[in-house]
Parts: sequence; C-alpha cells; structure tokens
Amino acid sequence: MLRVITLIASALGISKWIVMAVGAAGLFAGVYWGVPAAWNHWIAEPYRQEGRVEVQKRWDAAVIAEAERIAKAVAEAQAEAQKTIDALEANEERLNEELEKARAEADNDPRANELGLTVDSVRRLNRIR
Repeated sequence: MLRVITLIASALGISKWIVMAVGAAGLFAGVYWGVPAAWNHWIAEPYRQEGRVEVQKRWDAAVIAEAERIAKAVAEAQAEAQKTIDALEANEERLNEELEKARAEADNDPRANELGLTVDSVRRLNRIR
C-alpha cells in the first residue's frame, strides 16, 4: 500500500504525506456521507415504506368508516325528516277536512247572511284553530 502511495506521490510530484492526507480525507468523507446514505437506502427506507403502507391502510379504513358513519347519519336524518313530513301532511289533511266541514256547515247555516258572528260561526272557527 505504501508503494502505491509513493508511486502516486512521485507521479504527481508531491509529498507522500499529502497523498496520504488526501486519501484519509477521502476515506473519512466516504464513511461520513456514505454510511448514512447506505443505511437510509438499504436499511431504513424499506421500513419507512412499510410504515407508509400501514399508515395508508389505516387512513383508508378511517375514510371508509367515516363515509359509512356519514351515510348512516344522513339516512337517519332523512328517515326522521320523512316522519316529520308525513306528520305535517297528515295534519294538513286533517285541517283541510276540518275546513271543508266548517265551510259545509257555514253554507248550511240559516243565519249565515246576518251581520256579525253567530255562536255557531265562533264554534266553527275555534274548532279549526
């Protein structure tokens, strides 16, 4: 090894100590930057990738669960809204029947053309209210 260093030093016309210092610096730089790079590339990165895959699976499962929860909540809200709509429609039908009944009674009231409200008129209005 010393012969190679001496040969390089004589070819470049410099001291063998300079060649050894440059070689040592190169070796140090290679170890300093090369070992972490190799570690990251061959050792750490596959585990990071496994972690990414696991996190992505968890994320996808959470997204699906949230979508199902939202769909269930929307279905429940729509069912409740439909119940409210049905109740309001039934109430509307009942009020329309009462109104038709009151109109029929008003049409058959013998005192319908008199001024003011009669007792029967007040009862009809109160029944609708």
